[in-house]
Amino acid sequence: MLRALMTRAIEHLQHGLLSAEQVRASHKVARLDSQLVRDRTYFVIEERGVAAGCGGWSLRRSEGAVSLTATRLRLVHGAC
Repeated sequence: MLRALMTRAIEHLQHGLLSAEQVRASHKVARLDSQLVRDRTYFVIEERGVAAGCGGWSLRRSEGAVSLTATRLRLVHGAC
């Protein structure tokens, strides 16, 4: 269900902002962050049994970030 919702979001939310070629390319690079699902911080909002939106968050260690602190975390937000 989440992958189908993500596909619909890419198609509908980017239509009119990107060319058809760019929207097709978005399908190749956009991915569902399954770690958010495993963290149980990804939610789907339903209205009358139909998925109306979704999103999630997680605190993760920044990869490749230069920081004065060794435990710098960043908020990762995924939504559709």
